[in-house]
Amino acid sequence: MKFYKNNKKKLKWLIFIILFFTGIKCFFPVNSVEYKYWDIFSQGISVAALSPDGKLLAGGNNDGRIIIWNTHSRKRIKIFQHNNISPGFIIFHPSKPWLIVADHKNTVTIWDYETNEKKSVIKINSDADTQIIRILISPDEKRMIICFRSYGEDLNICLQEYNFETQKSTMLDFCIHKDILYSADISKDGPKIAIDKYIFHSNGYDLVQKIEHGNMIDDLFFLPDSKRIVTASSTTALNLHNIALWDVNTGKKLKGYVLHRGLDISKMAMIPGGRFAISAGEDYRVCIWEIETGNVIWSRRVGGIFSWVAVSNDGSKAVVTDWFGPLEIDIESILKRF
Repeated sequence: MKFYKNNKKKLKWLIFIILFFTGIKCFFPVNSVEYKYWDIFSQGISVAALSPDGKLLAGGNNDGRIIIWNTHSRKRIKIFQHNNISPGFIIFHPSKPWLIVADHKNTVTIWDYETNEKKSVIKINSDADTQIIRILISPDEKRMIICFRSYGEDLNICLQEYNFETQKSTMLDFCIHKDILYSADISKDGPKIAIDKYIFHSNGYDLVQKIEHGNMIDDLFFLPDSKRIVTASSTTALNLHNIALWDVNTGKKLKGYVLHRGLDISKMAMIPGGRFAISAGEDYRVCIWEIETGNVIWSRRVGGIFSWVAVSNDGSKAVVTDWFGPLEIDIESILKRF
């Protein structure tokens, strides 16, 4: 009793601290065998990419830093300052030790992440304000296609092409007027590019088809046959499905599903092989689902607001980034049951 009276104030503070951190722990992410957070103090990751072999993860921080982790040890192996603003998109080169970073200053930088040297800096050749949304690399690895929004008198979708061999950049005579861009993809065999609702030939950029989508497309990808694309969008009175499959040649909708309780899908990616896809939605869930049927085979409520989804080329793992940091998902162990 005497001890309590002499240390009453200290004990109250001790109880307060214990209760405070006990409460915080309730909001921290919970790991499992199938998914695990690591480096949870790297909050602010706005974009991310996995290296082709899945051994490295690169994340763009809101303060302009690029962090590279070893996905096996889950430790940071490199940090370099790109700019003082968050990058808009990053991608690993398929075969060279290059990390390609697009920022909000109309610039694309090719970094050699082994030496931390800048290999090339590409400026967007536009007088208007621009925002780079997606970077595509052709399957033969000779070209890089920079897809961006142009904010002039109208909101337009524009392209600029960069040749890796000649290191020359060309603004293409290509523009989709009065439309908005959120996502783009190039078919695995290379002849087609999907940019929002539009399908083009990747050589010459002639229009192939416009899909009959009545809403903004938040994300998309080609299926391995290059004859169909999968889109993610909001559900509305005119658009009852937030996931849809489309015929590239006719522009017709083949089938649609409602995932993530009909809420917006932040990001999605196809798992190599083309049977399954992974998505992260505004219901705070990460789902793995069958593309042909829309059946969800795995779903977990984790973390918070998602910013990116990346899948390794061998399909063994995925990394989803949210406000807690990178979340690694063991796709291989999940798919063993199917």
